[in-house]
Amino acid sequence: MTAHARFSECGNAALALAREGWPVFPCDHRLARCKAPLTEHGFKDATTDPVQIEAWWRQFPNALIAIPTGEAIGAWVLDADFDPEKALDGPAELARLEAVHGRLSQTVEAVTPRGGRHLLFAWDPERPVTNSSGRLPDGLDVRGTGGYFIVWPSKREDGAEWRWETPPDLFEIAEAPPWLYGLIRGKPERKPNNGPGGFGFRTQGGGAREQAWARAALEGCVADLTAAAKGKRNETLNACAYRLGRMIARGWLDRSEVELRLLAAAHACGLLGDDGERAARATLASGLEAGIREPHEDLKDDETDTESTTEEADEEPRPPAFTDEALALRFADRHESDLRYVAGWGRWLRYDGRRWQFDETLHAFDLARRVCRQAAVECKKARVAGAIASAKTVAAVERLAKADRRLAARTQQWDADPWALNTPDGVVDLRTGEIRPHRRTDYLAKITAIRPRNTNCPLWKAHLKRILNDDRDLISYLQRVLGYALTGSTREHALFFAYGVGANGKSVTVNTVAGILADYAQTATIETFST
Repeated sequence: MTAHARFSECGNAALALAREGWPVFPCDHRLARCKAPLTEHGFKDATTDPVQIEAWWRQFPNALIAIPTGEAIGAWVLDADFDPEKALDGPAELARLEAVHGRLSQTVEAVTPRGGRHLLFAWDPERPVTNSSGRLPDGLDVRGTGGYFIVWPSKREDGAEWRWETPPDLFEIAEAPPWLYGLIRGKPERKPNNGPGGFGFRTQGGGAREQAWARAALEGCVADLTAAAKGKRNETLNACAYRLGRMIARGWLDRSEVELRLLAAAHACGLLGDDGERAARATLASGLEAGIREPHEDLKDDETDTESTTEEADEEPRPPAFTDEALALRFADRHESDLRYVAGWGRWLRYDGRRWQFDETLHAFDLARRVCRQAAVECKKARVAGAIASAKTVAAVERLAKADRRLAARTQQWDADPWALNTPDGVVDLRTGEIRPHRRTDYLAKITAIRPRNTNCPLWKAHLKRILNDDRDLISYLQRVLGYALTGSTREHALFFAYGVGANGKSVTVNTVAGILADYAQTATIETFST
């Protein structure tokens, strides 16, 4: 027995974190006070002292593990919260920001019980972060000096858990980009402007007609670049940059806004991913400089690509087929057979032909992008097409689709049949032993690692004979116990213990069975039996 064999899983994990130099303190796991500190001074009591940590988790074996953020750990946390009841979708807002500013570097990341994200970034003494979200959109928050966050293997009272997506023992904590610091620290990036320039950018030249005409050109260029085919993307970026650069020279557009919008479009069409941001920025700068050297001529009387009033130019209504609602319905039409959203978990699941898998890579958001990009190509109005292809519309489409009755699902409907065992070859009816093909409507999110085969399994049988002294009755009993464990039934009201003094095959047997069952096997914590 090890020194902490009777210690809770979270207690052992807290000690392990402390050994790595991460100070910890306990928080309440009960839903009524979830995440509230269990010590008098909260995060100020955090320590790496193993004696104190053991005392805490012996007193509160189910306590959540909390780590203070800031200089103490050399990191701060970007919190992308997901809360359907409060209409918060931090992961979607973060994806929208990344589409505009560029992807964040891979860093240590955790996933919260509701499906939110905690991204850790290296502490910069020159740019200290507090707990103020600055100009970040709703759903995004930060934890710096005076804050803390919860880590794996913490579980709430209802069993929902925090988990590492990219754990600190395998990944480095990345540096945050300047644009993220700019939003967090609340420094205005551009002077506000309520005129036709919009987006908080300032335009200085021309009248309302010229600026509205230039904005229509900008939206058209964004739509063209977003829909550009591979092999034409760099050429399209250069042409759009040249065209808009000529308008920048007249003061009809703000250069920073043009750069931002074209880079976002380059990201949407895949150019940044294939050629790299440096190459795309070089093409963009070259086109803009060429255009600025040849300012646009005055508009002629018949150049009226948009309406003459600012409000009409900025708020042109979309045709019915291209509203957020219509696009969300199109999304649901296209993916009703292979996507489901569970609000109780805050997660998308997609069907892979054998089971429903949790979406860990924003796949659903990417599918919404495809719907919007296709719609932008179909739309004949350049300005409307640009709005359709925007990150804002993509996020709205994905958010609306979550509530579509064809895609919405409940937590109770998954893996609900206790006699159905999903395997790579099909679904086994454990009452009859028959195997039938996989079906979407079974809503099975678990699957075994091994295909069922009618083989003799000589190695396994030899193992059972050795550890059970070739006792046929005991071998037969153990096989029935393991067969019963395949089901979700508890009608026997039985709990089985493997007993032995050591090196008698207990761990090998249990680990082999758990490896075969894969998703169907779970390890219970000691407090399951002691509290």
